[in-house]
Amino acid sequence: MTSYLIDPGARGVAVGRFLDRVRRELLDAFLAEQRVSGVTIEDLASRLSKSRSEINGYLAGTRPLCLRSIADLAWALNRSVSLDIGAEPVFEGQNSYDMGTSVHYHGSYAFGASSALTTTAPPPPVIHVAGASVRSESVGA
Repeated sequence: MTSYLIDPGARGVAVGRFLDRVRRELLDAFLAEQRVSGVTIEDLASRLSKSRSEINGYLAGTRPLCLRSIADLAWALNRSVSLDIGAEPVFEGQNSYDMGTSVHYHGSYAFGASSALTTTAPPPPVIHVAGASVRSESVGA
């Protein structure tokens, strides 16, 4: 198995975690809506006048997400988007990038991005794809 020593840096880690969390929230919203109403990828594509492959790409992580596509997908899923921007919690440990450590990665790359990056770092900041009701509580990271 090929092994690489990579250092994505604090910025890269933060961006990757954020985008991964957004994709997971959108996918969870899609699966929840699918269980309730039977909506399909084709239905979302039709509502948004996009191709099925484009919708699949957003949910699979092979197509870049912009704020417009996040809002469009949330609208098509009858959800609203709330964004919580807060201070990044500081956790000391083996993945503290302030100490200049690196992530040791074993695996393969898909579409130029790591498909199996393992870490014990704290979870990313949260973006919520929530139901239409306004939520007043904040979920911590």
